[in-house]
Amino acid sequence: EKSEKHCVFTKTYLVFEMKNNLHPVVLMTKQEFHPNTPYEDELKEVVTIPEGIFYNQREGYYENLLQNEDCIYTQYCSFKEKNINNKNKIVIANHPENWLSGFAKINQYCDEAIDRWLGDRTSNNYLYQVIDEYFRHLLFIPILLINDNLYELDVEKNEVSLRKVESSKLVYNYHLHNEPKMSIIFVMTKKGLNQFLPKMRAIEKNVEDKMINSKDKKFPKIDENS
Repeated sequence: EKSEKHCVFTKTYLVFEMKNNLHPVVLMTKQEFHPNTPYEDELKEVVTIPEGIFYNQREGYYENLLQNEDCIYTQYCSFKEKNINNKNKIVIANHPENWLSGFAKINQYCDEAIDRWLGDRTSNNYLYQVIDEYFRHLLFIPILLINDNLYELDVEKNEVSLRKVESSKLVYNYHLHNEPKMSIIFVMTKKGLNQFLPKMRAIEKNVEDKMINSKDKKFPKIDENS
């Protein structure tokens, strides 16, 4: 194939935490834009670039998935039933703490996969990268997959809006090797996943084409002895 001919490889790995939700899931409180936040912290990527190639990593998956995204949320809640007497129940908002352990698991899987590619960040090999003729751009996406009933809650000018969606994004803050990190959890319903998969195939093809174009424009090596 064309990618093999050019020694180019790009692939998206989807890492799932699945929840069989009986009640709606609501994402709320939009992420505030911080210009100093490194975009590399938002997506989990591996990029290995052979010598002499100029490639703008930001124009790959980030540009397609996050650059113009204004619906990224920082909080979530679900609901649960509570007995108020022997006959009646009420539904109250709930923040499922066990979901955090699920987020931790899928992020750990992604981080460990990246570490296997880029070397152990706790060792002297922190700056190690795979060095060969292959040009790679890999993306690991942590996904919370639920059955249905996903909502986004927005508050603007004291007006509250609640809309049903099939996919959204949630910020997850954690620590890795004693350093604060941020990850974007892709939250989607089963229907949303079916919509997401062909979109990702198209994005992969777009990224592959950009990589091949970058390699075709490979900078000539400079002879230091001339």
